[in-house]
Amino acid sequence: MRIRQKLLLVLLFTGIVPIVGVGILTFRRTAEALRNDALSKLEVVTDLKVKRLELFFSSVGADLQIGQDYYNLKTAMPVLVAFAQDRTQSEYLATVAALNRQLQTFARMKGYMDVVLADPHGRIVYRSAKGRSRLDLDHFLQEVDPEGFARAQRDVYIAQIFLDKTAGNSFFMLATAP
Repeated sequence: MRIRQKLLLVLLFTGIVPIVGVGILTFRRTAEALRNDALSKLEVVTDLKVKRLELFFSSVGADLQIGQDYYNLKTAMPVLVAFAQDRTQSEYLATVAALNRQLQTFARMKGYMDVVLADPHGRIVYRSAKGRSRLDLDHFLQEVDPEGFARAQRDVYIAQIFLDKTAGNSFFMLATAP
């Protein structure tokens, strides 16, 4: 091998190989730093989402507890239960109209899809929303969530998310209270 080729090889190994090595090391460290930065940003977003969900569920529980004290609900429930088999009576229709004015506005303002009232046995006697659902009148809450109905006899209970195949495969969440 000639001297010129030897010098070229020495130059390559002493100059270019270390530069490539430093470049690879810098790339790996930069990639790790960017990954860690992205993960920390995702953790911040996750924490914010968790707080929003906790606030939402807390708000739902508070809404249920406040709703239990509504005068309209307390006076309407006996009428809804009494006329559950004959929903053509004028007293029943007037009660439903009064509940619709209050509860449809409440649901719209809170972003709820529906407000459902059930008798002490879990039979649905009122819905604020129109259309078909697993929560139609005369269905029982136990059909949708047996554990939820039992737990709701004691305290506010927010159930899991359910798929409603009767309403176009939409999802719903059931929140119940005694």
